[in-house]
Amino acid sequence: MLMESLEKLPKWSIVLIGMLLVLAVGYIDYRTGDYSVFVFYALPVFMVAWFAGLKPGMFISLLAGLARFSADQSLGSLEPVYAWNASQDMIFLILVALLIAYLHKVLE
Repeated sequence: MLMESLEKLPKWSIVLIGMLLVLAVGYIDYRTGDYSVFVFYALPVFMVAWFAGLKPGMFISLLAGLARFSADQSLGSLEPVYAWNASQDMIFLILVALLIAYLHKVLE
């Protein structure tokens, strides 16, 4: 039922929902401090890449990576390890977007 509802929505609304989900996960990431909620950033990336395509999925991946980096920076430390972790997380999310968009295209 949810899948059929999302398939009927225009791409811009799926991207908007994805952005709101990234903001929500980013806020939770900020509030939890040093606890990792990284896996939850993959949910909006998966949704947008599947229903809206590769380019919107990449956009949400970059937005999620930026939110993750911002949440890490809010811990007050400017250590280079946070930038390294954020770049690795963003690469993972970009790969998720690429794989999901490709899988959807193949299964269509």
